[in-house]
Amino acid sequence: MAKTLSYVVINNAWSGISFLNPQAKTADLYQDYEDTFVKPVIEYLKADHQKDVYQCAACGRPLKKQEYSYSFLNGLGYDVNRKTSNAWLFNNDQFMCPICRLMYTAVSAGFNYNMQHQGIFINQNQDIATLISVNGKVLTELERAVERKQLVSPWRAFAQSFQEMFVDSSKYSLADIQVINYQDGQYSFNLVTKRIANVLKKANDKQAFVSSSGQVFTLLSALNSAYIKNFRGQSSASLYEEMLKRLLISMNLNSLISDTLQLKIVRNPDLHINVYQIYNLIQINLLYFKEMSDLALTDEELKKMRGSGKNLGEGYDNENKRQSLAYQLLQALKTQNNDQFMNLLLNAYLYQKKLVPKNFIRKMSSQEEFNQLGYAFIAGLIPNIEKPKEEK
Repeated sequence: MAKTLSYVVINNAWSGISFLNPQAKTADLYQDYEDTFVKPVIEYLKADHQKDVYQCAACGRPLKKQEYSYSFLNGLGYDVNRKTSNAWLFNNDQFMCPICRLMYTAVSAGFNYNMQHQGIFINQNQDIATLISVNGKVLTELERAVERKQLVSPWRAFAQSFQEMFVDSSKYSLADIQVINYQDGQYSFNLVTKRIANVLKKANDKQAFVSSSGQVFTLLSALNSAYIKNFRGQSSASLYEEMLKRLLISMNLNSLISDTLQLKIVRNPDLHINVYQIYNLIQINLLYFKEMSDLALTDEELKKMRGSGKNLGEGYDNENKRQSLAYQLLQALKTQNNDQFMNLLLNAYLYQKKLVPKNFIRKMSSQEEFNQLGYAFIAGLIPNIEKPKEEK
């Protein structure tokens, strides 16, 4: 068990030293760890440090010599002997005391990892109990995913645990939570700002639909089953995760909406997302813009625009023409060419002898409002025909 954990969990945080050194001479992992990390701490605590001239870069404790660097930590340290150019004036002063080095070995105990070496840690540091509880929820969600044979993703687990926090907002402060993500050997640090927390809470409270069994789905939970294969270098990308990653860095969802719409239009077999889920994503994007700016667009306007797209699409006998128009409109939105978008729209409505929705003309002066209306219209225009498994 210890050896398994070493190469599945612990080596995500640090490597190349102690029992993770390929040339380790001690066969006993526990003894090797004690010799490398614990004994230096005991010796440090017994020693007299009054004449020490150096300081620990992590905690400021006095040091007799600069012995322990950050080089053993993945994604944080570097080889101080071979890469002197990484330090100021080629003189590295980033050394730590034995106590901090011992504590750094416990990094992997705080993170929740999956088998793809992706990890997440929620730095909810109001107190230790809250810190353990919040990260414990992520671990629980990861375990549930394994039991259900679902995609085991730290981001999905974080999202699920974050939803639980919304239920008890008096206990958890949703704003200013630091989320640390570990992927491909690198760390990324994100802060859930108060505005983004509000967006997520509103999306979690807003009802999307009720299933035939009576289960209520919110804008967030409706995205749970949506995923894309072979998306931007990933074997499988969850729509929920991709949305969350963007929101956590206060980024809008325009590019994600545009990508999913395009894949839906060309009927990419790797896309396992229906048009209703794309529309849910557009609604969440509207919540983001209303929270981050003074966007005056309403849910009702968005709903009517989707209905207009659906109405226009139903007027085509040839489904290929419907798909072609949706593709051309999306390309016009991508290049923010409102005139081209309107020309395509006018021609389509003239062909069917129908009235053009007034909102497009009214919102031409506001690019973001025009974009959201355009996405909603295209989401309605695309037919939601899911092929049976046999045909796939």
